[in-house]
Amino acid sequence: MELLQGFYNHLHFSGIKASKLSKDMPLQKADVGCPICSANILFTYKDVLFLSQFLSPEGNLLSRRVTGVCGKQQIKLEKAIKISRRLGLLPKCGPVTQEPING
Repeated sequence: MELLQGFYNHLHFSGIKASKLSKDMPLQKADVGCPICSANILFTYKDVLFLSQFLSPEGNLLSRRVTGVCGKQQIKLEKAIKISRRLGLLPKCGPVTQEPING
């Protein structure tokens, strides 16, 4: 039993959870590299506000050139956004705008 507890202790990842980010502790812009990796941010599909920062107004995922994230984090973002959309936490398209009716 003690062997398993030691094993699970090594699996613990340290970092800042995306849900813990707030206005009191803003994300600092990384000078070099991925902003998610450099700040050691951990996120899941439940962190809707964090994930929505990487979506365009139309609801599409922004490219790596725009966001500045590395390839590994871009794939994680894609997967988390897809899961959030399937569960209904994020919209599958952008906001609906009503055009005025001319008449």
